[in-house]
Amino acid sequence: MARKVIIDCDVGVDDALALILAFHSPEIEVQAVTGVNGNVPLDLVFANIQKVLSLVRPSHKPWIARGADRPLTGQGANAHDVHGGNGLGGAVIRDYGKKEWWKSFPRPAQELICETASANPGAVTLITLGPLTNLALALDHDPEAVKALREIVIMGGAVRTRGNITPHAEFNICVDPLAASRVFSIGLPIRLVPLDVTRQVALTPAVLPDLMAMEWTELRVVTEPGERCGKTEEVKNEKPGGGRINVGFKVNAEEFLNLFISRIKE
Repeated sequence: MARKVIIDCDVGVDDALALILAFHSPEIEVQAVTGVNGNVPLDLVFANIQKVLSLVRPSHKPWIARGADRPLTGQGANAHDVHGGNGLGGAVIRDYGKKEWWKSFPRPAQELICETASANPGAVTLITLGPLTNLALALDHDPEAVKALREIVIMGGAVRTRGNITPHAEFNICVDPLAASRVFSIGLPIRLVPLDVTRQVALTPAVLPDLMAMEWTELRVVTEPGERCGKTEEVKNEKPGGGRINVGFKVNAEEFLNLFISRIKE
């Protein structure tokens, strides 16, 4: 039976590819796609979700919802320099917005996350590809519903490698470190896929012709002001206040790339 998932994303180029892969993967059934401010502003994120769904044309129409347009504190940041003005590297996807390929949820993303989890207790995996603001807001809205999730899979953090927005921090965590800190401490099963893994897989022309090695470790997010703010760090004995997270450090890049290419060609 396909596993039910919610995908919470800030659709730039990488998340667009992730959505395409998800909807071409029979092992999962995407129940909902929620948008959060991140790589691009929320309005563009929500438009890009619709563009990707119009391109994919899923047989099972997911709910879609708008989430947070800023982090819990501060104004946040975008990454137009990486993802282009429209978040899709300038790619044009026409004929979108007709709603044949999705269902519009009338309330904020955090409520959709909670309702989906509550309706399927212990059966829904939440996959986050952007800042963790929507999940933190879901915790505020209905913590018991969030605890009904099967697990949370997070693309974020730089644990034993250099950051990509500061020397210490990865974008998704650094943009809203307070949200990330709350999420890491909730006690649910969490699998973290940090830059330690993603930097091992590059979609280049050379790759077009097993699963990650995971390791349990105690992590915390630095929220104190300073150059280390937003860093995902392993907790030492003298630094309490983290969560036990299953972290990926290695990936079979060739295996993943072969899977990715074969799926999106179908």
